[in-house]
Amino acid sequence: MSNKIKFPILCLAFFGNLSLTAKYKDSSNIGTPAIVLKFGTGYYYGLGDLGKRFPQFSTLPAGFFYRSPRNLIFGIEYNRFLGNQYKLDSLYGGIMGPSLQILDKNGFPAVIRYYMRGYSFQGYVGKAFKISPRSKYGQIQANIGGGIMQHYIKMRFDKGILPQLEGNYYEGYDRLTNGFMITQSLYYQYNNAQSLSFYCGINMVESFTKNQRNWDYGTMRKDNANRKDNYFGFAAGILIPIQIKSSNNTEYYD
Repeated sequence: MSNKIKFPILCLAFFGNLSLTAKYKDSSNIGTPAIVLKFGTGYYYGLGDLGKRFPQFSTLPAGFFYRSPRNLIFGIEYNRFLGNQYKLDSLYGGIMGPSLQILDKNGFPAVIRYYMRGYSFQGYVGKAFKISPRSKYGQIQANIGGGIMQHYIKMRFDKGILPQLEGNYYEGYDRLTNGFMITQSLYYQYNNAQSLSFYCGINMVESFTKNQRNWDYGTMRKDNANRKDNYFGFAAGILIPIQIKSSNNTEYYD
């Protein structure tokens, strides 16, 4: 497992093992300070340059946020990208024969499967609002944030029969791309410490990225273009609130 994946998992494990207890008049109050773990799934549509390469893809988000007594939100989130839709011309360049197929070392057409892979990691701030004075557990949460994102083309094929794509050659075709991103999100949350809590909502991401490889074998040049890898979609999942005990035993109410 890479260090990029280990870091957010270790963070979640740390907060998940905190032994935090509280004495509140109503532990489900939205105004109660808490650390909230979140796990879910998302589905997104690629926009801009990203949409030309990966039209649609899924994510597996995991993270946590701190909710203050004033319902201010401070959080971090990691998303793993998983996609199997791919659109791209000139991926292989000169290694394709007149039949427009890649041949393995035995002279047969190669069977290659393509996937989108990558991740994003962001920090964000936001504000939670009660839907109505009578709404005890429901809230709307609006966030803005920033971080980094990365994506690349993953190819799967039988090892040992495509020397033109293996070893160091592979990096000349995967089009590894990363850069800075900014995010906006709007969620509905049902946050009840006495039962299952969940969230659902929409996300919008604008990313400013560049290809990170020294050479693209498909186009036989270095790709120095600035990209706008934007995407929009929906996310949903579960919430695990861990309530925080006040040092002065103060009780919080809405």
